[in-house]
Amino acid sequence: KRDNRHTRVTGAARTKRLLHAEVEGYFTEAEKVNFKDIKCSHKRTIDKEHGRIETRDYYVINDLTTLFEVKNWPHTKSIAMVVAERRIAGQVQKEKRYYLSSLDGEIERTMSAIRGHWGIENSLHWTLDVCFNEDQCRKRIKNAAANMTVIRKIAVNMLKTETSFKGSINRKFLRACLNQDYLAKVLGI
Repeated sequence: KRDNRHTRVTGAARTKRLLHAEVEGYFTEAEKVNFKDIKCSHKRTIDKEHGRIETRDYYVINDLTTLFEVKNWPHTKSIAMVVAERRIAGQVQKEKRYYLSSLDGEIERTMSAIRGHWGIENSLHWTLDVCFNEDQCRKRIKNAAANMTVIRKIAVNMLKTETSFKGSINRKFLRACLNQDYLAKVLGI
C-alpha cells in the first residue's frame, strides 16, 4: 500500500514537472519568433521605488490546444509568463515565472491576480517574521521547519479571525501570551 501512495505522489509531481516544462517550452519557442502568429496579450509595468527599478513584462496566452499536459488541470483557461527585471545599484537580476490561470486571459485581471498573490505572500512572510521571528528559526531536523511554518500560519489565521480585541496581529499575539483568557478565546475554547 505504501508503494501505491508513493507512486501517486510521484505521478502528481511528474505531471507538474511535465506541465511546467511544457509551458516554459511553449513560451521559449514563442519568444524565439517574437510571438509571431501567436495570439498573446502583453503589458509592461515599471516601478521605481526604494532605489530600485523593477520592470515586469506580462504575457498571457489563451490558446492551449497544443499543450498536452494541461488536460490534467481542467479549469485552466490561460497560461501566463512574467519576465521580471530588477535593477539595484547597477546590479541586474532577471527571472521568469510561469502561471496557469482559470481566468479567460484578460491581461489586466491576470496581472492583478499575480500581483495580489505576491502581495499576500509578502505580507504573510512579514507577519511571520515580525510576530514569530521566523527568519531566525534554526530548526533543521527532518520536517521540523516545515511543521513549525504550518503551525505559525495556523496561529496567524486564528489571531486574524479573533475580533473581540482590535489590534494588530503582533499585539494580539502578545496579549495571547500574557492573558490566558484571551488565549482561550483565540483558540475557541
